[in-house]
Amino acid sequence: MKIVMVHNLQRGGAHRRMSEQVAHLDLPVTEVTFEGSDPVTSNPVVVPLVHRGSRPHPIARPVTRYLDLLSLMQSYRQLGEVVRQHSPDVIWMNPCHILQSMWLPEDLAQQSVYYCDEPRRTDYEVALKGSTKIRTRVPYWPLRRISRHLDRSTIAHIPTIATNSTYTAGQIQQAYGRQSEVVRCGVSAQFRPPVADDPRDHLLSVGSLIPTKGHDLVITAAGRSGLGLPVLVASHRSDPLEEARLHEIAQKVGVALDIRIGVSDDELVELYQTARVTLYLSHAEPFGLVSTEAQACGSPVIVSDEGGLPETILPGITGWAVARDPDRVAEKLATFADVRVAARFGDAAAAHASMWSWSESAGRLRTLMSELAER
Repeated sequence: MKIVMVHNLQRGGAHRRMSEQVAHLDLPVTEVTFEGSDPVTSNPVVVPLVHRGSRPHPIARPVTRYLDLLSLMQSYRQLGEVVRQHSPDVIWMNPCHILQSMWLPEDLAQQSVYYCDEPRRTDYEVALKGSTKIRTRVPYWPLRRISRHLDRSTIAHIPTIATNSTYTAGQIQQAYGRQSEVVRCGVSAQFRPPVADDPRDHLLSVGSLIPTKGHDLVITAAGRSGLGLPVLVASHRSDPLEEARLHEIAQKVGVALDIRIGVSDDELVELYQTARVTLYLSHAEPFGLVSTEAQACGSPVIVSDEGGLPETILPGITGWAVARDPDRVAEKLATFADVRVAARFGDAAAAHASMWSWSESAGRLRTLMSELAER
């Protein structure tokens, strides 16, 4: 079975999921992606993509955004030609960090299995739809309409859609009117409990430096919990404005804050293993690899009770799913004042996470591809 995998992803949860599935698929895969993405195979086909930058002068910004969309569509046409040249039996489509769904012509879409980590949330979530600035609504209205159309046009012709959680499957049904197969994520073998009883001397929050990830809620809750533990925030990329905001919050609530950028997986494992609790208070997270990877390292977790995160834990055994409210979070944090309680939860968390398998995830995906190829 000849598989061509297409994506336009940079490092993050969806990228990690895709790279793990590729590694466990046990089939040759030709990767076709765009310049500026992060490839996951040793010999990817990289299609040029002109991007004029995300921070032009405000006066020129609307024109730049439209020109960038035009460049993106030109690159998509080239990508489609590259895919055709490889004559695949199945196209394994993954997201585009610009459009959400990759744009493919109808005939290629009909050959595709799409792993949809989430719908295009800016079009379907009320809170995000209403968050656009008033002054940008008119100049960007056509751009948003075109992007929404491109996202939906490919989805309409794809025969098989896979996703990460029951929650996301429901969101896909609401957004696109399409059913999807839940192909659950796994946990890499490098995420494992500590060999020795290391001190659990900090609280950990992992994720992009954006407000919806809830780092500010973690810091505020830590200050109200009475634990007196420092908060570590681990993120792939820096954002000076958000970092300054988080440090200001930490200073107000009397919490020692350490923000670490570009943390490697080995460093992340160590942070999980030595965390009293890992908190992941993201808004409507589709799944949440942070939760499962933290549990695999023997860390109890406190997650938001939104999205797919509640599906990743055993409530009261490996952690808690709570409302995104600092007082509610602080209340649960206080239960881990005794390190023996944290250790008991951590042991249960590691046992629970051992059931999340990337081999099973890739095997289920391989079955979906085979079924499509045999039609």
